[in-house]
Amino acid sequence: PTAPAEPAPAATAPTATASAPAPASAEPLGVLVGLKVGGLFAQPFTSGKLGASYVVDLEVGYLLPVLERRLGVVLEVGYSEPGAKGTQTDPRVDANGGSYTWTLNQRELMLGLTATFRFPMDKLTPYAGIGPRVWFLQTLVQGTAGDGNVISQTREQSTKVGLVVPVGVGYQIGPGSAFFEAQLLWAQLDHRITGDSSVGALTTSVGYRMVF
Repeated sequence: PTAPAEPAPAATAPTATASAPAPASAEPLGVLVGLKVGGLFAQPFTSGKLGASYVVDLEVGYLLPVLERRLGVVLEVGYSEPGAKGTQTDPRVDANGGSYTWTLNQRELMLGLTATFRFPMDKLTPYAGIGPRVWFLQTLVQGTAGDGNVISQTREQSTKVGLVVPVGVGYQIGPGSAFFEAQLLWAQLDHRITGDSSVGALTTSVGYRMVF
């Protein structure tokens, strides 16, 4: 008798190797934080001709989840101290031909809410905005007359509402963006010390901004 043939080995089914899907990158929350410093140089709308000053500004905002997060709302807090000085005459001053010298220091705390629109182009992001701004103002004036006779300090405070128009451009460096910005500021000022004037100013600043 013939021995039965050995059964052929069963074919092994190919094993499919499923690769794990790549983790999706987390979308930013859209929270924006920035700090900028610069100068308040020209004041095209003010008759008081306050001098140049520094300006410091902290911003916190949110990029809205529309229009590819190009539209944002930013809350800003800034501070500056422009000043002026001069010499005037007054018949009540006996010495120096009736002249006296004065120094004015204006403290400006600014609070604003700005709507901005960004135009991202790879690493470069121009932007522009507009919004209301509130000035908390304190004007201090003191002077001297004659042979060093001190004129008592005069103080005046007020709150004014105005407008800010920022224009800037950012460039991505590291986790955030370095940026240059110019702002046009305006609010009416009618202190007795300064007369009918304004806190109109043009500022330029540099800073760094991050989005989380």
